[in-house]
Order: sequence, then structure tokens, then C-alpha cells
Amino acid sequence: MRCVEDFPFIDAAELPRPCSGDRIIVGAESEGQTTEQLVNLAVTVPHFGGRRYWFVCPSCRRRVRKLYHYVAFFGERRGFACRLCLGLPYRSQCPRTADDELWDLLNFT
Repeated sequence: MRCVEDFPFIDAAELPRPCSGDRIIVGAESEGQTTEQLVNLAVTVPHFGGRRYWFVCPSCRRRVRKLYHYVAFFGERRGFACRLCLGLPYRSQCPRTADDELWDLLNFT
């Protein structure tokens, strides 16, 4: 089972400041092909001042910090979506494999 840590992502906290406009083009490259997608931004103002930028997930319209790059249907469909839309669990929620067990045995430091 693939976990969220296995997917390339883009983080809204790493956007250049100041962001202008309410949309941004995000991109990623995999398997020699580039994917670009126009994504909406949301802005909140924390109590301590400043601005916090968020992506609006293109699939579910939720406000999220990270969007994950996916390739589906044998490379026919590419894009960005949040963790919940892609059904990605965190590593701690993934079942352990035999490789994980072996690594635990070898890593005795």
C-alpha cells in the first residue's frame, strides 16, 4: 500500500512571498512528463499577524496545506489533489511489510 510519504507534493508554506492573486500554477515532473495545473489559493490571517496561504484542493475544494502529485490510469491522467481525495494514509497507518520487520531486526542501534 502506498502511503502519503511516497508521493511528491507541493507545500503552500513554501510559496514565494508575497503571493499575488488568488490562483497559482503548480507543476511537477514524473516519468519524463511535466504536469501543470491551475490551483486556487485561500488566505487566512492568524491572530499573531501576517498571512497564511492555503491551496484549495481541485477535487474536493477543501483548504489544504499540501497537494500531492498523482499519475493514474497508466499515465493517462495526471494532476494534484489532497491526501484525502487520493485516499493516502500516513506511514503510521500503513500495514507493515516483511521488509520493515527485517529492517527493524538489522537496525539495533
